[in-house]
Amino acid sequence: MDLSIIITSYKSPAILKICLNSILNSLKNKKINYELIVLDSESDEMTIDMMEEDFPDIKFIPHKENTGTSKIWNEGIREAKGKYIGIFNSDMIFQDDSIWKMLEKIKGDSQIGILGPALLDFDRSTQFSCYGAFYSPWLILCRRTFLGKTFLGEKSVDKFLMKDWSHKETRNVHWVMGSAMMTSTDVIKKIGLLDERFFMYFEDVDWCRRAWENKLKVVYYPEAKIYHYHGKGSAKKRWFFAPFINYLARAHIKSGLIYLWKYKFKKEPGIKEVEKCAFKKYSK
Repeated sequence: MDLSIIITSYKSPAILKICLNSILNSLKNKKINYELIVLDSESDEMTIDMMEEDFPDIKFIPHKENTGTSKIWNEGIREAKGKYIGIFNSDMIFQDDSIWKMLEKIKGDSQIGILGPALLDFDRSTQFSCYGAFYSPWLILCRRTFLGKTFLGEKSVDKFLMKDWSHKETRNVHWVMGSAMMTSTDVIKKIGLLDERFFMYFEDVDWCRRAWENKLKVVYYPEAKIYHYHGKGSAKKRWFFAPFINYLARAHIKSGLIYLWKYKFKKEPGIKEVEKCAFKKYSK
C-alpha cells in the first residue's frame, strides 16, 4: 500500500465529515493505493453513527477517553499498512492535489524525514506552521509572557516564526506543526514513535528534532496547501491567568517543561547544518 492517512478527531463530527469528504474528493481521480484511518477521542453517539452511516469503508477507532495526541498518533501508526504515512487533524479541508503533491514530494527525496504543507486560513492567508528554532526556556517565556513584547523577545519570536520570509518557497526548517505532516515507515523505524510523555503539544517539536538527530530533513512544502481551522485554544486567556483557567494552557506548559527536561543537557542536532539548510531555498 502506498499511503496511510491518519485522521485524529475530538468531539467534532461535523468538521470531521467535511474533512473526510475533502480527502475522498481530492483522491478520487488519483492512482494511489491508500487507506483512511480515523481515531476519535471521547467518542459520542453522533460521531459513531455518522462514521457507520456515511463512511462505512473507513477504518474507525473510537475511544471513550482522550488518550492524548502522541498516544493516539502512535496507535494510528501501528494500524497503518502504507509505506508512507500522513497524519492530520480533522480540522482540515484538503485542496484537490494537496495529498498527492505531498506524497510525490516525499517519495522523490529519501532524505526527507518529515514533510509539512502550507496551512491556510479561509481567507487564503498563510498560517505560521513551520519554525526556525527549537524551543528554549527563553523562547517559551517569550511565547507565553509579556517578554515577547520586549525588543529582544519580539526579535526572538520573529526569528522563531520566520517572519522575514514569505513562506512561499520550499525549504528546510527546524520543525513543522503536527496538525498536518507526512513521513514514512522507514523514517519511523529510524526515529521511533511519538514520545507519549507529551499528552498534548511539543510532540511535533520532539519528533522533528529526532528526525534531524538522525540526519533526516524536515521540510516545509507550500506547493501543497490545506485549509486549517486553527482555534489556538491554549492562548485564549492572558498568560498570567491561563494556567489557572485554561486546561490547554496548562497542558502546553506541562509539555514544555517535559521537553526542556528531556533536552536539558543535549546539544541541538547538527544545528549549524540545520541553520544553513533552513535559510537556503532548494528546488521544488
